[in-house]
Amino acid sequence: MASTRAQTFTIAHARTVIRAATATDDKYSRGVVGLCTGSATYPGAAVLGVEGAWRAGAGLVRYVGAAPDLVLARRPETVTVTGRCDAWVVGSGQTREDAVAAGTTELLVGETPVVADAGALELVDCPHALTVVTPHAGEFARLAAHHSIALTPDTEANVVAMATALRVVVVLKGSRTLVASPGTPNVWSIDVETPWLATAGTGDVLAGMMGSVIAQVRPTTHEELARAAATAVFLHSRAGELAAAHGSAVPHPIVALDVAAAAPTAVAEVLGGTA
Repeated sequence: MASTRAQTFTIAHARTVIRAATATDDKYSRGVVGLCTGSATYPGAAVLGVEGAWRAGAGLVRYVGAAPDLVLARRPETVTVTGRCDAWVVGSGQTREDAVAAGTTELLVGETPVVADAGALELVDCPHALTVVTPHAGEFARLAAHHSIALTPDTEANVVAMATALRVVVVLKGSRTLVASPGTPNVWSIDVETPWLATAGTGDVLAGMMGSVIAQVRPTTHEELARAAATAVFLHSRAGELAAAHGSAVPHPIVALDVAAAAPTAVAEVLGGTA
């Protein structure tokens, strides 16, 4: 394979993915995202992911995980029965065993795109469904070891190698997030705008936002899926910066729900070209 090449993902790229709602849209045409996330141990992950999904612009959000009461208490517009989905988010707030019990394996052999986070990561191996995996650095190293993928000092090459080996889009989360598609040396790079994003639960929000963007875009190729995933990362980074700057001249600590709350403004900035 050719040498890897990182390219900064910008607002101009994000604008080619995100679209404004139109007068002819309904909740289904706007995109339906399903989440099977959270567990008895980590129920909050379900709330955060659902919040991120709604705030990033989905027309309808379904939740079919272990914490429906908490989800409905926060977001009563959420639907808690199964039905049509344009994207799924799985694994957040779950162990591998939780993800298996929740039906992740069945979703990975289906036709609907999947965002696999946290406990679902090790279940992904050349899935039939168009799939994004979202490891942080520690999870990335464990996932590479699980699949006997040799890592090198070249992080971009490592991300491409994993994407190609597993036939998925890989989103390696960090202060500089990398997004790679299988079979191509090109890597999208997004610098996180504020270090205050490094706090518990923001990854759950990102997973929900990513599912939302994918549901709206309905990608049919890994390249389109990677652009949708990178757009979600861009929006999440921008929302973190907006949240950390809210109400003061000096950036300040934030919590995960602050990031979700700022996501609509981040979307508006992308649509208006002002981010």
